[in-house]
Amino acid sequence: MSRIDEEKERWRREVDSVLDEISEVESEINNFISLLTSLDSYSIEIPSSIREIRSRGYVFHASLEDQARELVDSWMKLRHSFTSIVKRLEDDYIPRLRRLRDKCEQLMDFSPTVSSRMELSRVEDSVRDLKRVVESMIDKASSQARDIEHRFFSIKSRINMALWCTSLLLQASFKLYDDENIVSAYSVKLMGEEKVKGYLYITDKRLIFEAEKEIVLKKVLFIPTKKKKVREVVYDIPIGYVAQVSRGKVGFFERGGVYIDFKPSAPVKQLVFDLSDESIDNLIRDVNYVLSGRADQDRTTTLKRPLEKQAPVVIRCQYCGAPIKKEIVRGVTSLKCEYCGAVIQLS
Repeated sequence: MSRIDEEKERWRREVDSVLDEISEVESEINNFISLLTSLDSYSIEIPSSIREIRSRGYVFHASLEDQARELVDSWMKLRHSFTSIVKRLEDDYIPRLRRLRDKCEQLMDFSPTVSSRMELSRVEDSVRDLKRVVESMIDKASSQARDIEHRFFSIKSRINMALWCTSLLLQASFKLYDDENIVSAYSVKLMGEEKVKGYLYITDKRLIFEAEKEIVLKKVLFIPTKKKKVREVVYDIPIGYVAQVSRGKVGFFERGGVYIDFKPSAPVKQLVFDLSDESIDNLIRDVNYVLSGRADQDRTTTLKRPLEKQAPVVIRCQYCGAPIKKEIVRGVTSLKCEYCGAVIQLS
């Protein structure tokens, strides 16, 4: 490469550097303007989605309505000043940046003379002055709006789970009890000798693992041409039997998973699930949400339950009158008499 070509290449890199600075400022402005659209959409979408999950019978997280109302009010108070800033940016600063960009693109074709370098320096100074002014204009409003957006997103995550689990429940192979309500559901893989894909449902009474399998209905030349997905319940355990739920490593590659340990009186000792990393903490949170009693109070219609009895209680079989000592935990709906074998329904 000749010396002249080297100088031209160096000059192009200098001009490109200024163009990059212009792009950074434009990006800041565009992100700020997109916040307006995002928050306006949330303000309409979130209240509507909450009404939808309530219409489907989702009763938990009763404060969603109040949280959404508070956030919409906060956004409406901020929106006027926000839109004023957006108008100034669109009417004044974006055109000025566009003119500076045009000037840079013109300079790109010039030779790196003293005059052209001075002109590029003036453009660069103008860009940096504009950047400082734009940042001072949008920083405070952007910070407030980002906080509102983050809180909207948190509510939306709750709503999305409610929409998903209520839709999933429509295709489930089991039915909820009359007084039972779904909290959440997760796509999981049950770990063991055979890894089984399926869904873990968390209700205010039970943990239900439903396996999903694909069966072949038709083959042509040994090639499956028609398949069908079927579900069946593998584990149906009263949630009161859960002793502890925690994060742990699962599988050969030691990915993140969830370990659910049960009380000695439970029909199973432990279940281990592999699931997406972002879902692990949410699953643990939802199980503890029920076990702690928060789910009973955080309902659109508050359910008043008696405190769960941790110590064995004495009951009598209504058929043979024999005393039976059993631990009654949340989700247990019946007990079997150890003497006559009769099944005693619990109210």
